[in-house]
Amino acid sequence: MSSVTFFNLFSFKIINNKETKEKVFAASDSLPTPPHQTWAKKKAHPHGQIYGYRMSLWAEHMGNLDDCLKEPGNPDCVKYVNRTAETNWKKYVADEFTLLQGHLLKYAVDIDVNGKVNPLPGYESFPDVGGNWCRFYYLRDLTSVMENGTQPLVQQKEQEEEIPSTNLSILPMASAVKVYGPPLSAAVSRVLTCLLEKDVQFQLIPINLVRGEQKKPDYLKLQPFGQVPVFQDESITLFESRAISRYVCDKYANQGNKGLFGTNPLEKASIDQWLEVEGQNFYPPTAVLVFQLAFVPRMKIKQDENLIKQNEEKLGKVLDVYENRLGESGYLAGDEFTLADLSHLPMLHYLVNQCGRGELLTSRKNVGRWWDEISSRETWKKVIEMRNSPPQRSA
Repeated sequence: MSSVTFFNLFSFKIINNKETKEKVFAASDSLPTPPHQTWAKKKAHPHGQIYGYRMSLWAEHMGNLDDCLKEPGNPDCVKYVNRTAETNWKKYVADEFTLLQGHLLKYAVDIDVNGKVNPLPGYESFPDVGGNWCRFYYLRDLTSVMENGTQPLVQQKEQEEEIPSTNLSILPMASAVKVYGPPLSAAVSRVLTCLLEKDVQFQLIPINLVRGEQKKPDYLKLQPFGQVPVFQDESITLFESRAISRYVCDKYANQGNKGLFGTNPLEKASIDQWLEVEGQNFYPPTAVLVFQLAFVPRMKIKQDENLIKQNEEKLGKVLDVYENRLGESGYLAGDEFTLADLSHLPMLHYLVNQCGRGELLTSRKNVGRWWDEISSRETWKKVIEMRNSPPQRSA
């Protein structure tokens, strides 16, 4: 059996309208003609096997074969498909049963002028099986906010026009340290605070995450996972904010805050110990709380109170350990501010200022005192100013 026969039988099997079947059969020539010859002789698109199969799929999904479907790139075709999907959606959610035209259905989402995805009012979930339409988009947005620095879309759009696209392939390699990414990112702000503590001059290269610049080939050469920050120091390129911070402290050991990463093996080990605690014990429950408390309300879905309670308890246990430790020393790794304390600043800032959970800190005397001290450092205040300032154009 030839492939043409197979396609036509397939079409015959799934299409019940006689007129539509005849159009499908007529659409497929028995012997395909090479595209360049067809166009040269007939001044028309080739009508071979692939074309016939495509038309059969149109007929199956749309329930007919309107002439506009022969030119999928034509605006009339796009409008026709959208109208059909909209009509089918209205029939699908109506109280009375009505046959759909084909089986093309619109998603019950609305995308506003700022690019924010919202469910249609009254249809936050799939009508028949449940499940939130927009959950994926907000999970992606949350990950970007905390790790990559994407602002919630409504807020970021206000600044988007001011951010030019950055052509990384033409940026000059100068001696100044470069940091790629927006200061709103927890990871980027960690690196920026470290650089300020070490009195290292740097150039901040804006990466427009809304436009997907972090996924472009030039950027992926620097950061294969398409995240921020990327750090360049002369010929050195690094990513991962904690690794970058350690490098900065070692490379520029004799300037700025000289004890930020310790001055002997024991001090360095103690700082590394608490950096691991921050990444493995403090960050996970904090991230869940930030999502549930700061982002879920914007999604117009119910907060998971059990999940909030569980992670408040998990974070509480971590902070209880901190309370005991900070009763013995001024800071986590000793009596001086170090990288271990600095690394907590971005997520603690979210927890206190976006989630309204400052009492988790202030209810513990030593933790509250510690937070007041580390969040009052001039270097962190400068980073907050950078977050609140309009994006700067790169050279």
